[in-house]
Order: sequence, then C-alpha cells, then structure tokens
Amino acid sequence: MNDHDKNNLLFLLNSSRATVLEWTKTVTEDDMDYALELLHTYRAELDARELALAEDDMDMSESALVLGKIMYG
Repeated sequence: MNDHDKNNLLFLLNSSRATVLEWTKTVTEDDMDYALELLHTYRAELDARELALAEDDMDMSESALVLGKIMYG
C-alpha cells in the first residue's frame, strides 16, 4: 500500500458516518470498489497481526489464572 492508498484508507477510517455517506454520493463505482479493496487489505493486515500475536511464544497461563480468579472468584 503506497502513501496515497494509506491516506485514502485513513480518510475512510477516520471520517464521520455523515462524511462517508456524503462521499458515497459523489464517487464512481470504481471509486467504491477501490475503497472496498483498501478496507479488505487493511482487514487482512489486521488479521495477520492478530495471528502473529496469537502464535507468539508468550506464556499466558499465569495471566489466565489471575484473570480467572478475578472473574470467577
């Protein structure tokens, strides 16, 4: 994703609902396809990051025990 794509993605992520709805009234179908492609690419990046964190070698058993005591007494 180049800087232009990142800026467009930031617009989509940070704009209010009203701004995005107004934007959708002024763009072409190709623009909408491009926006959806940016959002899907970003989602894939987030999924990859989540997977990497889940596969991390960190031992969370102690944390799970502490949280279990807090949540279930």
